[in-house]
Amino acid sequence: MKKIISILMPILAIFFLVGGTYYYLTSGNKNFKEEHSKYISLINDSHDFNSGLKGLETLTTEKAKETLRNIDNDIDIATELVKVDEALNNANLETAHEHLKQAKKLDTSHIFSKGISYLEDQLDYYDNALIEILKLDSTSPNYADQVKTILAKYDFKYNALKEKLLNSETSELEQDHKTNVTKKEETKKELGDKEDSKKEKSSENKGNSSGKHTATDSKKTSSIPNTKNHPQIIGQQVPETYNTIRYTQEGATSRSIIENELKGDISNFTNEEIDAAIASYNAKNQG
Repeated sequence: MKKIISILMPILAIFFLVGGTYYYLTSGNKNFKEEHSKYISLINDSHDFNSGLKGLETLTTEKAKETLRNIDNDIDIATELVKVDEALNNANLETAHEHLKQAKKLDTSHIFSKGISYLEDQLDYYDNALIEILKLDSTSPNYADQVKTILAKYDFKYNALKEKLLNSETSELEQDHKTNVTKKEETKKELGDKEDSKKEKSSENKGNSSGKHTATDSKKTSSIPNTKNHPQIIGQQVPETYNTIRYTQEGATSRSIIENELKGDISNFTNEEIDAAIASYNAKNQG
């Protein structure tokens, strides 16, 4: 019996040594992964971008990096999302778009897709509400109430965005809409979206046509409000408002005719220039 015990003791000692070492190593790895998941959830589910980033930054020890090999990239993505969050809190649309674009480029594994979608939704809500507001008659006595009704339709998480829509001049909102469209197109193109790449190419070809006008910061302001109807285009049954041809799918056919005549994007031209383009088109197509 003593002989059997003396044989088993070294075997048991080795077993417990190996088992203990394995438990120590794997439990450490498990803890790192659990911590990582917790901080990712703070960003994706709670949308607490700052706390999520600070948590991820604690997982940069050499031992943690043996398990979390992409932790540095995760931190870079989270840093970009924090900057988007800060920009939206200050209603800085251009900065928000830039950092969101960078985050999407870095997040090739789509680990932060829910957090990114949350921020994208806020930008989309802003632009959708903005388009609706641009269709209103800003001279109407109940204009402010109409704007509030539009804002109530959207789930804004950033009060700064609502305040900007409520208090901005029409010219500023038009510039924001143009910025939103431009930044979204740039992002889709850089991320290799095939469908949008074709649209971008088509837009570039049209933009390179002869005699194209270019937008400038000193673009003249229209004296004709966007809520008025433009002159009737030959072949058109009913004239539309300038808002309709500028911002809606409904006005796409008329917009295409006018832009072809203007040799450029309609957003770069005043309503007076649109009238002149319509007159030119009608003169060419009479009879």
